[in-house]
Amino acid sequence: MKKTTLLGVMAEPCLLRQKVKCLKPRAGKSAFKKVLFIQTAFAVFLCMYANAQQATIKPLKINDRLPDIEITNILNYNTPTATISSLQRHNKLLLLDFWFTSCAPCIKQIPKLDSLQQLFKDRLQILMVTFEPDSLVKKFVSKWEQQHDKTLTIPIATADTILQQYFNQASRPNYAWIAADRVNMGYSSSTFISASIIEQVLIKMQLEVQLRGYLPIGD
Repeated sequence: MKKTTLLGVMAEPCLLRQKVKCLKPRAGKSAFKKVLFIQTAFAVFLCMYANAQQATIKPLKINDRLPDIEITNILNYNTPTATISSLQRHNKLLLLDFWFTSCAPCIKQIPKLDSLQQLFKDRLQILMVTFEPDSLVKKFVSKWEQQHDKTLTIPIATADTILQQYFNQASRPNYAWIAADRVNMGYSSSTFISASIIEQVLIKMQLEVQLRGYLPIGD
């Protein structure tokens, strides 16, 4: 049986265009219109397929595993794009901070988050996540750094739409704890962001990751 792939479907309109060139002079208008109709139908299908893929993102429950998605438009990082696994290199705990630039409680937490990132730099990666465009966030960061006379070291994912769907929490700031094997450990408010709690979560994460066995030994 011939295997059908998405690449094969995407290539079909290109093949159809070649058929149009052959059929138009030989078979007349009816065959030409038929091929044009099929080509249009495939284009509509591909559009619907893309929309369906976006719509299938469902919020993660606790203990659900986050796909190794690529995050784009990242500021304060060595590359503007990164996968979840690359952010968690060396089995780091990932703490997602959902915020925006006009959220006063969010802004209040930034100095503490920056200090915690430095304290746990070998075991924890904090990623600030906002739906706002990078142009707005860059202005905010520049102003913040001037006011605090320091450089913000936490990476910031700007113009995000994907993580907002996987972690669909209404309040801001809101935090999601992601284990080294990309399993959602849970959500918390800013009240539970402290060095002592991070230490406890790291211990819990290590035990759970070993039991689940998603990561190869020595990863």
